Amino acid sequence: MNLFRYACILAFLSLCGCGASTSQNDSAVDANDGAFADLAEDVTADAAGVDTTSANVEHGPKAIPIDGDPNGLVWADDIQTLFIADDNNNRILTWTDKGGFGTPIALPTAPASGAGLGGLARLKDGTLVAPRFGMGMDGAILFVKPNGTTGIVPALDTMRRRIGVTVDDAGVIYDTFFTKNGTGAQTGSVATLDLVGTEVQVATNGLVKPVGVAILGGKLYISDQKTEKVWRCTPPDCATLEHVADVTSPDLMVPGPNGSLFVGSHAGTVIALQPDGTSAVAATGLQEPHGVAYDAANKRLFVSDHDPNGKTNFLQIFPVN
Repeated sequence: MNLFRYACILAFLSLCGCGASTSQNDSAVDANDGAFADLAEDVTADAAGVDTTSANVEHGPKAIPIDGDPNGLVWADDIQTLFIADDNNNRILTWTDKGGFGTPIALPTAPASGAGLGGLARLKDGTLVAPRFGMGMDGAILFVKPNGTTGIVPALDTMRRRIGVTVDDAGVIYDTFFTKNGTGAQTGSVATLDLVGTEVQVATNGLVKPVGVAILGGKLYISDQKTEKVWRCTPPDCATLEHVADVTSPDLMVPGPNGSLFVGSHAGTVIALQPDGTSAVAATGLQEPHGVAYDAANKRLFVSDHDPNGKTNFLQIFPVN
């Protein structure tokens, strides 16, 4: 690929977002040459007239083995790409209907405590944001810019065990975390975050181990894996938590169709939760669902299906009626 074509591809990809980028830390970056360029070529092909809602789209049900351990997922509709946080290999995988798994995106070197990748969010400018759990020592927030470079958000409390992340329409990032005191007791929280290193707690009362976080209908939804409850509050202050539903060992979440919320459950299911607290099983027969992503245009649900026995992990795809 000549230098002119490469520059044009990066310029095209930077236009995929709908708004201005959030400020970012440019120290400690790793290059991922070609990872995003391959995606830009797919975007160019789609813009030339490829029907992304045709029979070539995999609607499922289908289980695709993954060489890695998937956790957070996010679907990028503008580039018809699924991004997957791979905890086994400290990287982000890409998947498309056309090419399957593409070039992995390497992340900053993992600490001795492990990669610990949790959820995954994508900002309007295409930047990917991923929490690192850190085991109470190395908690962090990582980012990947559209040009393929990566970094670590500076000045964050490394004792916070971060898991979930989401971004609202205004570009405000929310992350979930919990801490442990000397006796092992846990206290959970949800915070707003920016990529220059400011993290402000907005929801604390009653949370023990918050995992999933999602914005739906102007409300912030939070799944607590320890108490097995889904809560919601009203940003920006989230002063009061409202109990929505009980879900067995809930994990990450994503908004679905018609005001619903998909919630992964370690019971082997994905729950479709309604704002009034009623629910239905959206997918079953799974091992241990972690991340979920929803492709509204093609009416399908993606699930990162973790194998607790350490054998075969899957990317699961289900049709959504």
